[in-house]
Amino acid sequence: MIKPEQCERLTRKARKTLEEYGLGVAADLLLSSSRWGIRLDVSTLDEYRRTGNSRVGGHPDLPSGMEWPVTQEGVPMTFLAQLNLVDLSPYTPNDGRGTLPERGMLYFFVGTDESASPIEHRVIFEPSSHNLIRRESEGDTALDGAPFVAHSVTVLPNLEFPTYAYIDANVLNELSPPRLENDEAEAEVSLYDRYLEFESSWNHPSTLNWGGCLDILTGSIRMPSIVPCYRSHWEKSTIIMSRRVRRS
Repeated sequence: MIKPEQCERLTRKARKTLEEYGLGVAADLLLSSSRWGIRLDVSTLDEYRRTGNSRVGGHPDLPSGMEWPVTQEGVPMTFLAQLNLVDLSPYTPNDGRGTLPERGMLYFFVGTDESASPIEHRVIFEPSSHNLIRRESEGDTALDGAPFVAHSVTVLPNLEFPTYAYIDANVLNELSPPRLENDEAEAEVSLYDRYLEFESSWNHPSTLNWGGCLDILTGSIRMPSIVPCYRSHWEKSTIIMSRRVRRS
C-alpha cells in the first residue's frame, strides 16, 4: 500500500503545481477527481544483471515450461515487458481499488501492430518469480523481427489526474472569478485550457516515464496516462507501449 507520508507529499506537490498553472481555485475539485497510481520509469538500460526484474523490451525471463506466445498465423509474438509484482505491490492504492497479488510476474506480448485492426496480444500472470530462464524467440517476432532495447523499470507512486475526456470544461470554467465589464485586457486563458496544459505535463513528464491507475492491472477500465480509459484496455496498452520503446 502507498504510505501515508507518500500520499501527503504527492498531494502537496500536486496542489502546488496546480497553483503554478493558475488552477488554485479548482485545486480541491481536481484533487478529488485524481486517483493513486504508479509511474514506470524506463530511462535506464537493462544490462541483464538480474533475472526476474521488471523490464521493458529486450528478452523475457520465463518459466522453463512456458511456451512462447504466437499469433494466429503461428508467428512468435513480440515481447514488450515483464513486471515483477514485488516492485508494484508497495504502491497499490489505499482505496481498495487496483489490488494486485503481492508476488509473481506479469508478461506482455503483442502481435502485428496494424491500425484499424484488433491487435493480437497476451498478458500472462505467473505466480512465481523464481527459477526463471532468460529466453529468446525462435525466429523473428511479429513486430518487424528485431527485439526492443531492454530497459530496466523503476516503479514510483504518483497521483494521476483524469484526461481531457473526463473533465467537464463548463464546470471547471464556472470556477473562474468574474471579470470586470471595463476590463479591456485580453481574455484570460480558460481554466479548462490551463488544466489541459497541467495534465499533459503532470501525467506525461517524459516518453520514458509511463504511468496510470492500477485499476487496469486488475480488470477495471481506467488508465489516464499511457492507456486512457479504453474498452479494450490491454489491447491499447500493448500498442502504446510498442510505439514508445526505443529500438536498437
